[in-house]
Amino acid sequence: MRRKVGGPDIMRAQLGHLLSMSEQPNVTIQILPFEVGAHVAASGSFTLVEFAEPTDPEIGYVDCAAGNVYPEKPAQVRRMKTHFHHLTSSALPAIKSLSFIRKVQKELT
Repeated sequence: MRRKVGGPDIMRAQLGHLLSMSEQPNVTIQILPFEVGAHVAASGSFTLVEFAEPTDPEIGYVDCAAGNVYPEKPAQVRRMKTHFHHLTSSALPAIKSLSFIRKVQKELT
């Protein structure tokens, strides 16, 4: 949120887009504040993929310098889910996250 990329106008627009997307029923935005310190996603982002059919297994997706990785083993997916739950419990609640985004958006000059 605070790393300046693209200049103030672009950043304001990006933050506005996040606020707009947060109004979708299937979108939750949570901010992980710097004060949390080291966390499980410090090494990079990841995605958990669930399918509509309950018989389809969940998988993970990790984009890294070595290429795309798709963890599929149940133990790998469980570990990623645990990481996700640690992140969401350490992050600001959604309503406070949106307030933070608005604050940062107003501060951009």
